[in-house]
Amino acid sequence: MGYRKTSLHYIQVPSDFIQSRESRRLTRALEAKHPGGGYLAPYIMLCLQMYIARTAEGYYTKYDDDLIIDLADETGIDEKLIDKTITTAVGLNILDSGLFTQESIITSELIQE
Repeated sequence: MGYRKTSLHYIQVPSDFIQSRESRRLTRALEAKHPGGGYLAPYIMLCLQMYIARTAEGYYTKYDDDLIIDLADETGIDEKLIDKTITTAVGLNILDSGLFTQESIITSELIQE
């Protein structure tokens, strides 16, 4: 049987991602309440999860305990900080707040492009 591709093997990330407005806003908001750094790792892993979980409807993932645990395992970052990173990104409108609130779906307009 031939090889069947089931997900993306790479994604394009803008070279200025870490310096982007969204990344700076997320880092600044989290640093104020949780000094110590490491805030972009959960966000990056979350974005990768959305690309991996691609469906015919687009790029998104379900927000639930399993997602939080998986991201904590993958990044080595505490589950509470993972959760805070996601909810902060939603609060800053980096991630879609409507779908997050109504359907527990994590996505963004940028991810869908």
